[in-house]
Amino acid sequence: MVFERNIILRVTDRGKTYEFDCHVEHMLTAKKSRSWLYFCDEYGRTGTSQCFDALRFKFSGRKQHGLLSTDGLQVTAMPRRGGECVATWEVVDADGLQKKVDRAVRLLQSVAKGYDGEIELGYSGGKDSDVILHLARRAGIRIKPIYRNTTIDPPGTIAHAQEVGGVQMLRPEKTFFQLIEQKGLPSRIRRFCCEKLKEYKIKEKTILGVRKAESDNRARLYDEPTKCLYYGRAKKPENHVEGIYPILDWTDEDVLNYIEENHIRLHPLYYREDGTIDIKRRLGCMCCPMIYWKRRAVEFRQHPVMVRAYCRAAQKHREAHPDTDAAKKYTDVYQLFFRNMFFDTQEKWEQWLADNEASAFGITDYRQYLMDYFKVDLPEVK
Repeated sequence: MVFERNIILRVTDRGKTYEFDCHVEHMLTAKKSRSWLYFCDEYGRTGTSQCFDALRFKFSGRKQHGLLSTDGLQVTAMPRRGGECVATWEVVDADGLQKKVDRAVRLLQSVAKGYDGEIELGYSGGKDSDVILHLARRAGIRIKPIYRNTTIDPPGTIAHAQEVGGVQMLRPEKTFFQLIEQKGLPSRIRRFCCEKLKEYKIKEKTILGVRKAESDNRARLYDEPTKCLYYGRAKKPENHVEGIYPILDWTDEDVLNYIEENHIRLHPLYYREDGTIDIKRRLGCMCCPMIYWKRRAVEFRQHPVMVRAYCRAAQKHREAHPDTDAAKKYTDVYQLFFRNMFFDTQEKWEQWLADNEASAFGITDYRQYLMDYFKVDLPEVK
């Protein structure tokens, strides 16, 4: 663990003033209940700071495996018996990140060893894609970065992929809204859009920016840096791909530190107004049916034109397939969109519908409700 910046610590204790010039070579560690400040002199020799024997260090941060993790760690030094407090400073786990980088590079080189073909790198334009692309190029392996255009990616994604350079762009046979016209509205259960637009095989091996820290579901499903994948429902050899996850155990802080240390330029949507990076932001399909409905509602409000496009495509499907269950169950396409938007199960929808019909203040005009809620004009439908 090393200091983020050079700092001079001055401590007054029992009538004496101690001064210690802390540079990036100095490390902080904990032994049992005692904390020590280690340093490395100009000759590379290590030792402990004797003048800090009378100090106690207060740590605020997470502990992992009995060792201090410096993700967001702050350290405050103060005398044990009175005296003047020392200002709090921050440390960064530079050595820990470097170990993860080295491990990722070795993983990429090992899967490429003895493999004659190019390895696909699944490039989405997001921050994790930029990191794995940088790592793969650093590893010196043969890769083919491929961007699958879903046709509903956030504005600026294609331009960013072009700026990165060397990324092959694939357009689908049918756009997202053409798929809705053919199959109806997608949902968490009916994920045909992922299958047709993103999850299809191109090469035998693919590098992906999956991280456990992104969700509990990913932490449960991915426990090894490589995994056998099968695109589609049938587990056939022609659908098999070896998935490679070089940053599987990386935290958000790891990703941010790597981006800043290597001056990686991200998609414009990751930057705040002051130019700093918001590492918590996610880059994916606009208004994706897989995300939680509250977050999805926010995205639809940000892009109300998407509400109109969804409903227009769903209406075309309804007109072409009048005998489907959806056409029979829902009064019009706007009630169907309302149900898919705000309810994740049929049971919750049916219960709400029963309560709504029993109320004098229930929704009777779903088109008008959607127009008011999302601030968008919607045409009348039969």
